[in-house]
Amino acid sequence: MPPASPHRPETDTDFMLPEGHPDQASKPGNGAIIGVVIIVMLLIFGALYFWGAQLNRDAGTLPFIPGDSLCTPSATFGPAVAEEKMANGCSICSYRTPIESTGETLTHVEKCPQ
Repeated sequence: MPPASPHRPETDTDFMLPEGHPDQASKPGNGAIIGVVIIVMLLIFGALYFWGAQLNRDAGTLPFIPGDSLCTPSATFGPAVAEEKMANGCSICSYRTPIESTGETLTHVEKCPQ
């Protein structure tokens, strides 16, 4: 391997700005500020999203408000699935009755006001 030359090769420096030129001074960029603003906005959006989810979770179930229905849940059949009002003031309540051999059918019970 040949020995290295002691003098440096010349480089064309005409395209470089002279030292102390005003364009060479470091300018503060807006990129960092814009990045921080975007991150803060995303954090606020995420906080509002999770806060709304927490409010929905705390709402729980609605309270039972009794109506004019005569079809109350049955200990045997559970809640009624349909109700038909009759002219005499009574109601025919339909309940689901699981029967293993035939599948699910309905049982109809007449209930009258007392």
